[in-house]
Amino acid sequence: MAGIRINTTTKVTPQCYAYTTPGVPKHDGWTKIGFTERDVETRIREQTHTVGVDHKTWWHLRAAYMTEPFGTFTDKDFHAYLKKLGISREAGTEWFQIDPNAARGDFVEFTQNHGIVADEDADAVIPYKLREEQGQAVQSA
Repeated sequence: MAGIRINTTTKVTPQCYAYTTPGVPKHDGWTKIGFTERDVETRIREQTHTVGVDHKTWWHLRAAYMTEPFGTFTDKDFHAYLKKLGISREAGTEWFQIDPNAARGDFVEFTQNHGIVADEDADAVIPYKLREEQGQAVQSA
């Protein structure tokens, strides 16, 4: 009698993806950035099929940090990073006003910097004006 083999685990590969919907004027210049642990095209079709919208998938990449501490993340983490970068988002959605290729570049940076945005002016001198009594105290010292 042959044994029955039951596969009890499925390999999960968390991925973030980006697509656009050509032909939908409302979304011209906007990119949908989502997350799935399943087949990306299947997930996108679930979102676009019921409303009969064509889409163009631009990229899908593993949702994992490439530097220590290693680990995975979700689209919400990447969405927060885009917000830090000042990228506009359609309220209550996963649509961002960003070119899909620029979003891919930001995604790769995110996987390396863990969402930390470097302050370009970190070494800049911040102008400070003393209050009148402080100025007098400095002069009398």
